[in-house]
Amino acid sequence: MKQFASFLGAFSYEFRMQIRRPALWITMTIIIILILASTGRSTFLVSYAQHVNKQSAASALVVWMDFLSILLPIGIGLMMADRLYRDRKTQVEELFTSLPNALSSRLLGKYLGGLGAAALPLFTIYMLGVLYILFQTSDWLVLPQAVAVFALVSLPGLLFISAFSLACPRVIWVPLYQFLFVGYWFWGNLLHNPQIPSLSYTLLTPIGDNLSRAFFPGRDQLFISSNPTPLVNGFISLGLLVGLAALVLIVLVALMKWQQAQQ
Repeated sequence: MKQFASFLGAFSYEFRMQIRRPALWITMTIIIILILASTGRSTFLVSYAQHVNKQSAASALVVWMDFLSILLPIGIGLMMADRLYRDRKTQVEELFTSLPNALSSRLLGKYLGGLGAAALPLFTIYMLGVLYILFQTSDWLVLPQAVAVFALVSLPGLLFISAFSLACPRVIWVPLYQFLFVGYWFWGNLLHNPQIPSLSYTLLTPIGDNLSRAFFPGRDQLFISSNPTPLVNGFISLGLLVGLAALVLIVLVALMKWQQAQQ
């Protein structure tokens, strides 16, 4: 019971700290402006809005989720990168260390609280699009389908990148990690050149296009592949993304305990 209370306390504290950061909203706003400033994406968005009522609700939701997942997760990864560093800088970590509660429960609360707040701008924009689709289709099944699309297409990748963004800056200078993370995002998710080795279109791609093709087959997606991912690969990708996120957190807990023991 004490561990659960520790988790809730860390979750609430981290969520409130993250959601109040001007940098979160400024970063997301800049990314949205970049998306709208891109002629190709702006044209796609206008065309999508004009023809949304001519396709199924599930197809429209998947296209909308895929579109938002192109760049907005970058902001989430950047915002998660300095959370532990900030604790050390403000000496909050020493305060937490002196408490009797388990490090793992506090860290899990920090991870999920920070992710929840950092993902709120993305989820808000997504839900605005969901309401537009609901208005155009008059299909109330859009709402539960929207939750399913977000949970299956976007959330696994967000868990994956947030775990690394929380853990890696523990051993890497935060600005350096943020620079490398932005480079990784374009290399590992958006690189379409077959001559350059990349994680794009693999089971470890957190952008969500493989998951959308697997769990919503037959839908018109933003990313088209000649070899649609079968359902079994979708479950494998889901397991890898979530499993690796959990593994990274376990390693982070062990690392922090070791560092505390050395002090």
